[in-house]
Amino acid sequence: MGRRVGAMILALTMCMGVLGGCAGKEQTTASSSVEKGEVDPFGKYQEPVEVTGVLSFSAGSSEVPAGTTPENQSFVREAKNRFNIDFKWLWTAPTDQYEQKLGVAMASGELPDIMAVSAVDYQNLLENEQIMPWNDALEWASDTLKEWIYRDPAVLESVTTEDGKIMAIPQYWDVKRNVNIMMIRTDWLEEVGMDVPTTVEELEAVATAFKEQLGADMGISLSKDVLAGTSPLAALMNMFGSYPTAWIEGDDGTLVPGETQPETKEALEALNRFYEKGLIHKEFALHDATKLREFIMSEKLGILIAPWWAFDSFIGKEIAKNGDSKWTTAPIPRAEGTNGALLESMMIEDYYVLNSKCTNPEAVIKLFNLWALFETEYPEEAQVANGHVWNWVPTTYFDPYDIQTLHDRFNTQIATGDLKTLPEGIGGGDIQLWSYAEDYFKWKAGEIPYDETNKWGKYLGRIDDDFAWGTTERLVENKEYQLNKFYGLATDTMKERKATLNKLTEETYVKMVMGETPISTFDAYADNWLKLGGDEITKEVNEWYQNK
Repeated sequence: MGRRVGAMILALTMCMGVLGGCAGKEQTTASSSVEKGEVDPFGKYQEPVEVTGVLSFSAGSSEVPAGTTPENQSFVREAKNRFNIDFKWLWTAPTDQYEQKLGVAMASGELPDIMAVSAVDYQNLLENEQIMPWNDALEWASDTLKEWIYRDPAVLESVTTEDGKIMAIPQYWDVKRNVNIMMIRTDWLEEVGMDVPTTVEELEAVATAFKEQLGADMGISLSKDVLAGTSPLAALMNMFGSYPTAWIEGDDGTLVPGETQPETKEALEALNRFYEKGLIHKEFALHDATKLREFIMSEKLGILIAPWWAFDSFIGKEIAKNGDSKWTTAPIPRAEGTNGALLESMMIEDYYVLNSKCTNPEAVIKLFNLWALFETEYPEEAQVANGHVWNWVPTTYFDPYDIQTLHDRFNTQIATGDLKTLPEGIGGGDIQLWSYAEDYFKWKAGEIPYDETNKWGKYLGRIDDDFAWGTTERLVENKEYQLNKFYGLATDTMKERKATLNKLTEETYVKMVMGETPISTFDAYADNWLKLGGDEITKEVNEWYQNK
């Protein structure tokens, strides 16, 4: 048994399981009415308890009552009403200034009780001993919160020390959420007499037909994004067995960087051919997600490579605008002998950490419990009209598998043929979403036009098993993916050199696709990548891999 796994078992033992209540243990906190041995996730303090946070500020919904602020919003009021917790913001900052201000706070030591930080900031706070373990506080977690936090033990293992201390609560996600799939116009396929492509050769033929016979501005989507983003270059490279953002297990059992592998050279050569044929737009390096949406809305693009959500926000809006178009989803086409789309081993967005000086860590967990209650029971206080602004809540924690849960609950009921009875476990805004079911399936059967406001978009993206999420789910079940084997925190050399290496990679790849840099110079690029820090990073990654 590895040391990390043993530590994780120790941490889980401390909390006595995922869904059961934790054993009562002594907890001494300042100004707290919590009695020794008493654990009540929703208990109210006899005396006021203060909890502090910081806010990356973005505007709330226009439907929020006038005068609503981060200080007087519904969540803050309910924290006082239910728990006698006085929540205070130490400061707020616009989103584009938040990281800088947080960095200053970390340097000065003027930190709030609770904060959501990046992986790099988490590492720095941990190394500087500015944060405390969550183990004791987690005893106060509600059953719902425990279910979400503990569902994937490997996530907590990644933030658990060798002696069993849980140093962060990661907001992680179902790894299927970022898998790229193909979205393609089936009415165009009918016009050109072709089927949904499954190989890169078939894709090239279909894209050529869309451009030459139907007047598409480009055969296949590609944005200016290279390693990440919407329809990035890396997603297209996956079709050829190239994974420039991942660490793949080589023949000798060690991890190798996707950026420098022979398959990457082959992918760039193929995409340069696509570019020369006009299948990739000549100005793709200037196109962002908004521009791609414009091409789709104006019916100048019929093949989009993107994750499931784009089938709602891109394709659903196109159908709503143009009315008669037909689309479907499928796994990305693959070159012979390749594995398909990239699947991450772990997907962590933020790390929630506790200030080492926090005097009432269990009060912070109570705030998380309140958020979970808002999310699952949707009380009046959780409604926008009553002053609830979710992005002003200091302790948002979402069900990491929320899309899969919604998909399963809806489809269980859909399978019965009864579209009037509410699916089991559905509440909140999903009740209204279910009310669209009958009309959505009437549209799918060709009986009524598509809704002009795209209010059925979530059926396309999340619910209908024939489309985006269903395709993603089957792709993973059928193992049509390549797994990124590295999911650790940034290594020392990554923190120092990865930004430089990424810039080198992005510039080189774009120039090679556009023909400005010969593909024959790829080996020189790979050597340079290794010399500039890639060699050392590879050693560090494999050290992690051997000891994880």
